[in-house]
Amino acid sequence: TRAFRAAGVDVEFVDKDDDSTATASRAASQTMVDSERQLMRDIAAQWADANVAIVMTQKLVHPLLMQFLMRRGIVVLHRLSIRHIRAAAMITGAPVQSTFLLGDAARHH
Repeated sequence: TRAFRAAGVDVEFVDKDDDSTATASRAASQTMVDSERQLMRDIAAQWADANVAIVMTQKLVHPLLMQFLMRRGIVVLHRLSIRHIRAAAMITGAPVQSTFLLGDAARHH
């Protein structure tokens, strides 16, 4: 590792052989990715257990979550206008939710 100060900024070069910091950073990133993936699996499982058949949202749905939902037979329609969501709610009687917390699906079923 080499360090110097240039134009008032501390600069540090890490040798290729000294990659313990990079390895720790990669491990932390992978742990976060695994946690997010598990959260998406949990959401898909919870909605399937609550007999959710279709999810309609104005927001974009993460591709991995969409894949987990589709594997469980849940149709995802995303990036819809509120007009279309309200029309579907009127036809189906389904509640419109502005937020979602893990555990909500079971309480609204």
